[in-house]
Amino acid sequence: MQERRQRLLAAAHQALRQQDYEQIQMKEVAAAAEMALGTVYQQFSSKEHLYAAVLLQWGVLGPGGTERRQRPRSPKERVRAGVADVITAYERWPYLYRLYPVLQGAADRNAQKLLAEFAAVPLGRLASDLRLVDPAIAEDGAAMLWSLLVTRLALGLAHGGDLGDVRRLSTRLLDLLLERR
Repeated sequence: MQERRQRLLAAAHQALRQQDYEQIQMKEVAAAAEMALGTVYQQFSSKEHLYAAVLLQWGVLGPGGTERRQRPRSPKERVRAGVADVITAYERWPYLYRLYPVLQGAADRNAQKLLAEFAAVPLGRLASDLRLVDPAIAEDGAAMLWSLLVTRLALGLAHGGDLGDVRRLSTRLLDLLLERR
């Protein structure tokens, strides 16, 4: 059962590398995973559910399929590196970031649950790192940073925005959060 699920996730991820989410058909994903379409729907309730699982798997494990590890840094450096990692991931895998705002409008409750889990990964990492700097700002600071990143990266996708602007704004927010500590 788990092996089938992994084959489906890999086939769906590969399809997303080759074409936009809206163009992907579930029957193509099923064929690439070498299984019947009905089997796909036994695993995932909808296309949105499948792709929310792809996004979550990538967010938790990273593109190489192994859990991400943080190098030892000072607490402030860890926070700054975490934000920089999100921006770098956007640069390397923009097709995955394009998926996030698209799926936010999904009606499928299974997809919504996985999207919430996906967002909890960077929020949790940011809050954990911020807690080492100042526990009083951890949760709110993480929410502000994630909101800034998601909003500005989505604008970049929609309007060809400049990542320099995302970096500038995130650095400015980090300065406000961290430098007075």
